[in-house]
Amino acid sequence: VQVNIAGGTLFKIIYIALALTVIVFGIVSLISFSGGVIAVFFRIYSIMFGALLLISEFNLEFIKKYFFFMKKTIGKGVFCIIMASTLLNTNNWYSWGFAIGFAAIGVIFILLSFFVQDTSEDDVYNDTKV
Repeated sequence: VQVNIAGGTLFKIIYIALALTVIVFGIVSLISFSGGVIAVFFRIYSIMFGALLLISEFNLEFIKKYFFFMKKTIGKGVFCIIMASTLLNTNNWYSWGFAIGFAAIGVIFILLSFFVQDTSEDDVYNDTKV
C-alpha cells in the first residue's frame, strides 16, 4: 500500500531545516578551531553536505543530473544517515545529539519510502538530457 502525499510540504520543511542546521552547526564548530586538522575537514564536509541538502530541494538541472538520488525519499534517508556519521567526529554532547537526530530522521525517511509515493516530476528522469 502506497500513500500519495501531495506536494510533500512537511518533508520539504523538515529537510530544509536539517540542511540549515548542518550548515550553521558546521560554521559554528569550524570557528572554534578545536579538534585538529581532521576535525576541520569533517566540519568542512558537514558544511558542503548541508549545502547539498539545501540545494537538493530546488529543481536545479545540476541536482537532477548528478544527485538524482537526492530527489527520492529513500535517497534522502540514506544521505541523512551518512550525515549522521560525519557529525560523530567530536566528543561534544550536541554533536552526538545532532547525529542521533539525523540518524533517526534518516531511518524515518527510509521507512516512509516504502509507503510514500514520490510525486515529483523528477520520477522519470530523461536520460537523453545527459
